[in-house]
Amino acid sequence: MARYRYKACRMDGSRKAGVTEAADSRELLEKLRREELFCYEYSRVRTAKRDMTGRLRAEDIPFFCRQMSAMLQAGVPAPKALEIVSQTRNVRLRHILERLKDTIQRGRTLSEAMKEMEPAFPELMIRVVEAGEKSGRLPQLLERLAARYSRDVALRRKFQSVMTYPVILFVVTIISAVFLFTSVVPRFGALLSGRELPLLTRCMLQISAVLTEHPIFLGFIFLAAGFGAWGIFRIPACRLKMDQMLLRLPAAGRLLRISDTARFASTFSVLYGSGVSVIESLETAANLLGSAYIRQRLLAVSEAVKGGKLLSEAFREEELFPRAFVSMIAAGEEAGKLELLSEQTGAFYEQEEENALEQLIALAEPCMILVMGLLVGMIVLSVVIPLFSLYSQIL
Repeated sequence: MARYRYKACRMDGSRKAGVTEAADSRELLEKLRREELFCYEYSRVRTAKRDMTGRLRAEDIPFFCRQMSAMLQAGVPAPKALEIVSQTRNVRLRHILERLKDTIQRGRTLSEAMKEMEPAFPELMIRVVEAGEKSGRLPQLLERLAARYSRDVALRRKFQSVMTYPVILFVVTIISAVFLFTSVVPRFGALLSGRELPLLTRCMLQISAVLTEHPIFLGFIFLAAGFGAWGIFRIPACRLKMDQMLLRLPAAGRLLRISDTARFASTFSVLYGSGVSVIESLETAANLLGSAYIRQRLLAVSEAVKGGKLLSEAFREEELFPRAFVSMIAAGEEAGKLELLSEQTGAFYEQEEENALEQLIALAEPCMILVMGLLVGMIVLSVVIPLFSLYSQIL
């Protein structure tokens, strides 16, 4: 879709100027003619990159889904509902919804319009809307989507709040170390020059010299290392190995595994409950997870299910998620309530994720304080020990 800036006049002679979207100039003129506007000048607008790749923020999805669900249940047509929802101060959301409304008015369904605007809408949302249109349960499924994304937003905000203190401690530690190495240690180095110094003091003076004499070179090294690590991490094989190693870490690995279990269970329950097949639900839920290793193993589970195995058997062979999760899936298959039990399992592991996150942060805070104390203590000792030796020689 292209955007056009136009100038047109009405039957009464009044003029109107604006910006709209159309596939080409012919569709633009036809669109304006239907609105009884006669275009006499138009030009194509170059769309900024951020508009082309703009995504619907996770914080905006619950609002959008709840508003659309309420109006669709009231019998309001989708284009009119989108027009009402787009009356918001959120510029990004308004722009996305206006484009969505224009696409629907050209004869597309809601899910088809979302697909055309990818990646503005997440894959989960598109799949659920498509299933809701086919089953006639779109308002109910939009409510479920709103609840799903509301939990994600709440958990993300909680994570940001509990991480504030450790991040502040880390920043203070770095600033304190740089200040001591660049301002305090060099002065004592000049005082202690020409004397035999302990190994700790010599190391600290060497670090101080590098920081004060070659700051640009050191910054370049850190920047190059950061870009190198980022590039290596983008290599699929390296990313896969790294994600696998992260899952084996003592505390963080447990948190990541619980987090992926919660996200997979809740996503799978929404998709499967929408009428999407088990295979498609598995593959879509796998693609929405952040861990490349878990995505790969889930796709292997999908292949095993295609081969005729039960979902619980495939999970048990992979040993990917906790045993309690596999037991719940098996119970759901036996009782014919896989959707309900997977939803309850997702809610349970979301609570477990919060508890594990709190435990990890409770462990991280004293660790950061300990690191800060050790760093400052080593710098102080490297200065105090030679000074004390010098003072003893004077006496």
